[in-house]
Amino acid sequence: MRGKEGSGRGLPAVRDNASPLTPHAVPIHGPDETADAALGGAVRVIQPRMGYRFSLDSILLARFASERPVDAAVDLGCGCGVVALCLLALGGARRVVGVDVQAEMVERARRSAEANGWEERCCRFLASDVGAVRQHLEPQSVALVVANPPYRRADQGRHSPDAPTAAARHEVAGTLGDFVSAAAFLLRERGALCLVYPAPRLTALLSACRGARLEPKVLWLTQPRDGRPASLALLRCVKGAGEGLEVRAPLRLHGGSGRYSEEAQRLLGAAGTDAPAPPSP
Repeated sequence: MRGKEGSGRGLPAVRDNASPLTPHAVPIHGPDETADAALGGAVRVIQPRMGYRFSLDSILLARFASERPVDAAVDLGCGCGVVALCLLALGGARRVVGVDVQAEMVERARRSAEANGWEERCCRFLASDVGAVRQHLEPQSVALVVANPPYRRADQGRHSPDAPTAAARHEVAGTLGDFVSAAAFLLRERGALCLVYPAPRLTALLSACRGARLEPKVLWLTQPRDGRPASLALLRCVKGAGEGLEVRAPLRLHGGSGRYSEEAQRLLGAAGTDAPAPPSP
């Protein structure tokens, strides 16, 4: 997409007089699927009953990415579409394109978007390898890319016999470098890439991003509970930015009782809870 943001190939235009995003009550799903709530019921997502299902890292990524709202975004490795749909609900983006190599997950994401009332008008989902985004989307076309890439190398650990789960957990359909390279291609100068990734692999993430001119600017670690090592890293990188990293105080996910901490509950809860205001038309 070239020229004015929101026009051209790849991202559908949103009319300025479009009605507010209002989710429908219940998505239609098959017997091997469930319709699950995210953001306290503000978003409904169709996902497989068995196999890979979204978890809190997707919701945290959407919250993190929504801190600086943009007009258009791309979700690489979108799976069932939960991050893309939460971005819309939070006002983090007015239009989103989701890309995933698994056609069955893309089809679920499309049905979820329709059930929430956000199909073609606000979001689209494409079945594509992340390495092939250049064939579908224009370079330097968006201000935000989000990604929840596979956490494990292809040669690390046992692969799930369930193909969608294996692709989501292991780098069998795209490496970390593939995701970062695709993001660098899509982002305009000073655009942001927001990712969630295992904290133990943070050095690999930082190296890959800096090698693609995506300078790390905000790092937010999560820890399961007090006294435990960090488990996840939320990272915001800015294309072509100068050096300087904000390292936030860790987010503690669970309290002493084992339940979610108050801060985690707020972030995982309703979309209206401290949600960013949507961008102006």
